Amino acid sequence: MRGKLYTIMFFLKENLFLIFLIIILLHSTNFFYNSFSILNRSYEERMIRSYGYCEKESYGFIKESRKIISNENLRIVNLEDNLWPNISNIFTNLKKNINSNYIIFLNLKNFKTDKDIINFKHREEIFSFKKKDIIYKFSNCYLVKND
Repeated sequence: MRGKLYTIMFFLKENLFLIFLIIILLHSTNFFYNSFSILNRSYEERMIRSYGYCEKESYGFIKESRKIISNENLRIVNLEDNLWPNISNIFTNLKKNINSNYIIFLNLKNFKTDKDIINFKHREEIFSFKKKDIIYKFSNCYLVKND
């Protein structure tokens, strides 16, 4: 029994610096919190926390819009000022063409309204749609039937 205790103490003395370095590394990378988060949150919840429901890249809104339009490839126009990683490829099925009948506008904040028509310009492209063509709206995100 005494021999086992001696070998454990010898191992700890020899590798104390390495053990200390590993503990600091695990703490600085939030390993324990991140592991807990992965184990206790669903994939959908983690994606919405990372990419937002109707902010940033609007993962939640795009997912909901695809349910409404039967999982079609939809054109996505993100008007966010900040550059976020583009997640539209998560939803794109390369075997299908993009459905041009519908457009998703994300983070649409500054637009001109002429009675029932919404007009705006984004990256040298002019967009216009009627309020009656809005299929689904949440905050400043719109799913619009394209005429």
